[in-house]
Amino acid sequence: MSLRYQTGEAVEIIKMMKTGSIPKVDVYDHEDFKLFTDILEKHNIFVAEDVPFDRTARDTVKEPDFEFRAGFFEKSNGILNTNHLMFIDFYFEPYVFEDYDEISWG
Repeated sequence: MSLRYQTGEAVEIIKMMKTGSIPKVDVYDHEDFKLFTDILEKHNIFVAEDVPFDRTARDTVKEPDFEFRAGFFEKSNGILNTNHLMFIDFYFEPYVFEDYDEISWG
C-alpha cells in the first residue's frame, strides 16, 4: 500500500504533483476537500473545473474509501498553465453508521 497524505502536508503533495506523480490524500468529506483546495490555491494550484472527477480511476473493491481523482492546474505569473494537468486521488473517511440498541417489546 502506498503512502496517503493528510491535508496538512500540502507542500509535499504539490511537489509530488509537479513531478508527475499522483499523490493519495485523505479527507473527511466534500467540505474538507473544499478546505484543502483552498489551501492549494494559496500555493497557486487550482482545481481544473472543466475536468470531471474520475470516480473509476482506482479499484474501489481493493480501495473502498477511494472517492475520486481530481485534476489541477498551476497558475504562474497570473496565468493558468492548462497545458500541464496534475492529479490527486482523494480518499474519504468511511461513513460510520450509528448503531442503535434493539427495541424491547416487553
